[in-house]
Amino acid sequence: MTETATPSPIPLTETRDKCQFCSLSGLCLPAGLDEGELSKLESVIKDKRTYKTSENVYKEYHPLVNLYAVRSGSFKSTLLLANGERQITEFHLPGDIIGIDGIADKRHHVSVDALE
Repeated sequence: MTETATPSPIPLTETRDKCQFCSLSGLCLPAGLDEGELSKLESVIKDKRTYKTSENVYKEYHPLVNLYAVRSGSFKSTLLLANGERQITEFHLPGDIIGIDGIADKRHHVSVDALE
């Protein structure tokens, strides 16, 4: 009688927020990182949250505090024009990193809001 190996289940509570199990990992920042490098990356990820429609992620001129990886949904970046209107400068989709605009001088140049 031969025994067949039964795969052990992966507990979703332990893996759902890990980059290595994300379906977008090939499109995102972790692409090409080995297991040790992924562990280091995951150790600095502080907040995994969901944004409501129209909720602001950060505002123009605010200091750079975090970078954000889009895992689902979409976001838009807007810039305040001299006449008071807002111009959409970019859409962010799953796999995108948000907040890079603030790296050079440690403050953001656009506002970012959730679309859904």
